[in-house]
Amino acid sequence: MKHKSFNSPDQPLPPDIRALIGVPPRAGAGLHQWIFLAALKLRRRFSPDAIFKILRRAVSNCGRHVPDSEIHDAVKNSGSCKTERSPSSNPAGKASAWPDVDRVAVKRIASSIRQPVEALERAFDWSGMPPNIPECVSAMARILFPGDPLICAGKEPWSMICRRVSEWGTELSSTALIVPSPMTAQTGLNKWGRTSTRCLQNTGPRRFLVIEFDILSIEEQAAIHNHLSWRYPLALVLHSGGKSLHGWYYVAGVPEEELRGFMNYAVSLGADPHSWTPCHMVRTPGGLRRNGVEFRLQRPIFFNPTYAA
Repeated sequence: MKHKSFNSPDQPLPPDIRALIGVPPRAGAGLHQWIFLAALKLRRRFSPDAIFKILRRAVSNCGRHVPDSEIHDAVKNSGSCKTERSPSSNPAGKASAWPDVDRVAVKRIASSIRQPVEALERAFDWSGMPPNIPECVSAMARILFPGDPLICAGKEPWSMICRRVSEWGTELSSTALIVPSPMTAQTGLNKWGRTSTRCLQNTGPRRFLVIEFDILSIEEQAAIHNHLSWRYPLALVLHSGGKSLHGWYYVAGVPEEELRGFMNYAVSLGADPHSWTPCHMVRTPGGLRRNGVEFRLQRPIFFNPTYAA
């Protein structure tokens, strides 16, 4: 698909591109994070040069000067967040930091577990959980993050804020995204030296490693979560409201080198490696994700309140 307006400062982006990346926020409202996420969304359709031109045009009137280096960094970093899984997706032939998908192993695991989705749903422990969704989401958060720590959540990537679990209360059910580990401060300095509500500096030690997929069927994903739960306790599985199941694995205190081996294995079974970064956003359990003009529930299908035991 050719878009002649990429280099035309006096013309808006084509409608399909605007629909894909949305409208950039104003300066000070999460613009830097938006540029990176937009680059991620564009990765599957466009070359790095084309992505740069699209983003250069998109942020031309955002309230501050966006240097070319900031956009180039976002395009470069977005490329490192996806596993290069085939020659067609890696035309330069560069080595990936993550393993390729072992389709034989995926098939073997998927065929070894009968009705894996139903198995997860049958094991869902609802005991003591409130009947309505907002209170249930709040109760889950108190169990997942005991001690009332700061947690980072928001409706959009650029609106993430840090509050204590008790301060979020039932409002957490209206968010779409959350960091799966407690935060150490309201803000920190990101790698560009800018103040951010969500960065490595203000993210505490890992509590959960979230494993999610984007290339397997729901049944295959459920089977793999059943399989991986033999290694580390599986606290939660939620349906993203899209095409994936997200598994929350309790890994507090586990050395990073050991976890990296676990993540490598999960990626070899089709997991998306971008959730490895500790401050990466994942779907809020029981929260709402926007899908065009409608909202979809990010429905938990499995929950084990005694995961830490």
